[in-house]
Amino acid sequence: MRDHDELFKELLTEFFFEFMDLFFPNIASQLDRTFVEQLDKEVSSVSGSGRKQRADLVRKVWNKTSKGFIVIHIEIQSTAQLKFQERMYRYYYAIEEKYRLPVLPIAILTFQNPKQEQASSFHGFCAGKRIVDFEFCLIQLNQYNWRSFIAKDTPAASALMACMLYDNQERPEVKLECLRQLVRCKLEKERELIIQKFIDAYLQLNNDEKAIFNRKLADTNALEDQKIMGYITSWQKEGMEIGRAEGLAEGLTKGLVEGRSEGRTEASCKIVLKVLTRLHGTLPADLSDEIKSLSEEKLNRLSDDFFDLKTIQDLITWLQTH
Repeated sequence: MRDHDELFKELLTEFFFEFMDLFFPNIASQLDRTFVEQLDKEVSSVSGSGRKQRADLVRKVWNKTSKGFIVIHIEIQSTAQLKFQERMYRYYYAIEEKYRLPVLPIAILTFQNPKQEQASSFHGFCAGKRIVDFEFCLIQLNQYNWRSFIAKDTPAASALMACMLYDNQERPEVKLECLRQLVRCKLEKERELIIQKFIDAYLQLNNDEKAIFNRKLADTNALEDQKIMGYITSWQKEGMEIGRAEGLAEGLTKGLVEGRSEGRTEASCKIVLKVLTRLHGTLPADLSDEIKSLSEEKLNRLSDDFFDLKTIQDLITWLQTH
């Protein structure tokens, strides 16, 4: 598993403007999208240690309203930290000093606990007098209910719903809705993969949850869900081909629930039949019956080979040899 901060950095690097649109639409409307420069993230010590430190994301953009460049600093925090607000202030001071441009500081809190709202300001005092008043933009993901973002249909929402507030029993539904929204975004494959692996990292379903997820897919004929099946399978195949064992995609094989219960096998079988129908058209009745009789293990093997089966005859041959 890759570090969660790294997943966030990759997501925000690729979908920087989409993130700004989602959470800061008024600011986003002022930005020139034809120009964004990644600045050196190394700044003078913000902890007093004397060592150089690295901010998470530092971007230089053109503000059409003020007709000048600004710097947007995004800091990702995965754990609650007592002096985080002070650290944001010190980052702001160091970045402003280094680039001599207006700085917009944004913090993204990704932890699930604590649930209480965190402060977005730092105040410095001397001899009983307040000397420093500093505020920054704060996105505390566990303060946002995921259902409020279902209809946003943006890549940023598709990914970040996986980190928002939900009940544990909603996890399969959250993952399905994240993927449905991803389908509606109609992204290029490389960009899809970034979001899909992000969703997988934050919503790793256990076997019972996978069974629920599969049943929700199998119980509907929605075009979006049919596309999700194809996406899951193609992501798995590509992940195997390029050797990304870090889990870029659980794929259909991992998505098909491991276990021997009849209900789980039936849900897995429905998904396999739906994908094969999408690839080859309506299957002959005897062929469908044969697939329905396959064990969980053989269904998993068949899902591995979906895209190697170019014709119905290839499928028949596969069934005869396995």
